Amino acid sequence: MDESLIPSGTVLISSLTPYVHVLKWSCESKLCSYCLLSSVQLKRCLKCRLVYYCDKNCQRSDWFNHRYECGFICHLDFDLFRLYLRLFLRTTFKDNFYDELKLRQFYDCMTHMNDIQNDQQRLKQFYLLIEQLKLCLSTHDLPSSLPLLSQEPLQSNIESNDDEFYFKTNYNRSINDLYLLYCRLLINTFTITDSIDLKPIGCGFYLSATVYNHSCYPNCQQIFNGFRLQIRTIENIKENKEEYTINYCDLLQDRCKRQTELMKNYYFMCQCKRCGTSNDNSIINDKDILLHCSMCSSSAYFIDKQHLKCLNKKLQQHITETNLYPIVEKYLNNKEKNIEEFEKLFHRQSITMVQLYEYSMDKYIEDELFDKALVYSEYLLKLYKNLLPKYHSYASLNILKHMKLKLFLFNDIKEIQSMLNLIDETCQHIEIAFGKQHPLMIETHKLVEQFKLELNFR
Repeated sequence: MDESLIPSGTVLISSLTPYVHVLKWSCESKLCSYCLLSSVQLKRCLKCRLVYYCDKNCQRSDWFNHRYECGFICHLDFDLFRLYLRLFLRTTFKDNFYDELKLRQFYDCMTHMNDIQNDQQRLKQFYLLIEQLKLCLSTHDLPSSLPLLSQEPLQSNIESNDDEFYFKTNYNRSINDLYLLYCRLLINTFTITDSIDLKPIGCGFYLSATVYNHSCYPNCQQIFNGFRLQIRTIENIKENKEEYTINYCDLLQDRCKRQTELMKNYYFMCQCKRCGTSNDNSIINDKDILLHCSMCSSSAYFIDKQHLKCLNKKLQQHITETNLYPIVEKYLNNKEKNIEEFEKLFHRQSITMVQLYEYSMDKYIEDELFDKALVYSEYLLKLYKNLLPKYHSYASLNILKHMKLKLFLFNDIKEIQSMLNLIDETCQHIEIAFGKQHPLMIETHKLVEQFKLELNFR
């Protein structure tokens, strides 16, 4: 009997709104502060004159949160406090600890409170948040049962049972209660990305989406359209036999950097199939620094600052290069060097080169040098296959860019069938990766329609 498979492109969560969210400061005046969508006629808040909205509906929806920050928002220099303030208000004044899907309750979210308590940098940040919270709340007429926060120090023996720290009905929030609020925020917040270029535009707390664990080779991914989140499968998954996973970190990093980031931010070491394999085939696709071997045509990587290991199995020796590591460091600290200079030293499959190819492609697109951009797009098509799941958003965005470049450069009517095949393949891929209604799918259709319209005049 065949195993039941959940195919790539299956929607697990369709349109989840955040429990709380905030737009990045750098995106204010560019996007609506509530729905996080762009608009040709953004309207500025008349009081603070720093926050913008699509219309009165968005402003009204956001006012419960914004009214508490509006008066002194110019003094808030980081997004985490605004998100913390909004989470404080939501859990204090709105008696609802679920989102619309009710897959997870707010108090079910992990805290890692003991780990964070041993993290001096995050603990210091917590006390800074408390001071700003006191300043914010002191400027508003809140219910009389909500006192200003005391100077009570954080207890060093916080118990692992969260029940004793549940919010009291009179809104009297203890320091431990506020600490757990902070912990849940750090561990469970999602980075919200723009729907077109996938760059960060904000952060949000999506309760039902916190049920998904991390993998460096995930079978699902989070997709955003404004503040709405969707979880989609990007691999065929054996039903009831495989765990649904997403990524918590940048997958275009080598194993060491990913593990460091995960431990620093989430306090665990990943043991997924990408991280747990140590053979040479996995290493070549998971190295930030991968160099040309000086003894053969293969590639090599540092095992320490003076020795390299060649991935050519015929060479059963380590290569001593006492002066090479400082040269590599110098290159990495000067990314403005000509990319051809990097290619002489770094192997093309090095993650460092992948990042440089991305930068070069986008720069050439910006300068409208599409023929040069296409070269790097084709490099990336091959490299992403080794680094990312087929339908991962980064790989899928590059496939769309590749088609767009081919459309711009198309000038041989004899190649029309090949181009039409590429269009069909790209449309199918983008639909699976992002969905029919996603802005990138809509943009893809517009590009294709424009191309076919121009064909009629040739």
